[in-house]
Amino acid sequence: MKNRKKRRISPGKAILIGCVLLVVVVLTQHFAVELWGGDTQYWQFVYTDVRLEYSFDTMASFYAFGNSFLFVARDGVQNLSIDGDVLWQHGFNMSSPITVGRGGVAAVGDSNGKEIHVFNATGLLYSVNLPQPILYFTVNATGYLSVIMSTETGYLLQVYDAENFQIPIYHALMGEINVFPFSVDVSDCGALITMARLDTSGLISSHISFSYLRRIAESRRWQDGMFRSYRFDNEFTLHTRFVNCMQMIALTDQRIIGYNSEEGNHGYEWSIPLHNRPDLFQVGENFFAFVSGEPFLNDFEADSPGILFIYDFNGQLILRHDLGRRATHLSIAHGTLLIGLDRDFLAINTQGMILWNHTAIQDINNATFLNNTNTILLATNTQATIMQRTR
Repeated sequence: MKNRKKRRISPGKAILIGCVLLVVVVLTQHFAVELWGGDTQYWQFVYTDVRLEYSFDTMASFYAFGNSFLFVARDGVQNLSIDGDVLWQHGFNMSSPITVGRGGVAAVGDSNGKEIHVFNATGLLYSVNLPQPILYFTVNATGYLSVIMSTETGYLLQVYDAENFQIPIYHALMGEINVFPFSVDVSDCGALITMARLDTSGLISSHISFSYLRRIAESRRWQDGMFRSYRFDNEFTLHTRFVNCMQMIALTDQRIIGYNSEEGNHGYEWSIPLHNRPDLFQVGENFFAFVSGEPFLNDFEADSPGILFIYDFNGQLILRHDLGRRATHLSIAHGTLLIGLDRDFLAINTQGMILWNHTAIQDINNATFLNNTNTILLATNTQATIMQRTR
């Protein structure tokens, strides 16, 4: 048998092969990080033992406090731990409960009813019985509750907090013809109140005003505390939201506007034009996000539906990410976005890294992070389950 000669690899070829192998390893690690959140493909979602079942007409909704979550039904609320233990409960009787929340505070009110209950993770903060039917309400992270009600002659605006829930700290009647208040919010520090109104008396216009809350409370006239107001013709303001003590964001049917109401500031800060109708809009701790929907008619700068945009509170673009199709769900917690694409869900951070993805076996009405980005609550019309991402 002939001896085979051993091939010797030249130093140059050895270096080249080593470089190729290094590139392969780096690329493999890169895609593993992008698809699986920095770990291996053996991570997966599993059902926990926590499962809530309820009837379709319960009108269930949920709000996450982190280590616990609020289960809202027509006959009351329960606060449950991640293990499914009932920590506390509070009863009421509502025909159509609506849940809103911000930070560690949630409010539950009866649509077109006259009662609202405000909660945090430890229990009931306060309840209010209103003099008129509810049209709109919101609560901020420090427990200030703002309510717009309808009256026979116009509208009534009231603001409550945990120390003044028996008598509103702000009470104002509005009776202007063809003027409709539809959004109100109080800054987290309780210093300012903003209100958006639609005026249809002539040329359709939106009005956004800023006022000192305590000065209004003393005079009982909402005009007396106003220090700044803006008018936008042929524009409809959909939503106003304070993001901290002095900064506010307004979403209109044409753009997103940023305001800064600090003393000495001119107020109007920046504007982001919209070329598509926003399907979803949410605010995080230091950024806001929205997903593009149908493009505006004859807008040649429009994006395709399903583009995720993330901006900071100074109006600077952080991320533009193509989701591939229209989104059906968007929520934010732990600095991470939870996005639903029909039954497909993914967690994505502000750098555009997809931490994980999961496909539900049923249609989902509500999805939210709980105490971390690997623990989620998924709810359908008749049941809710907690899932955890594990090995």
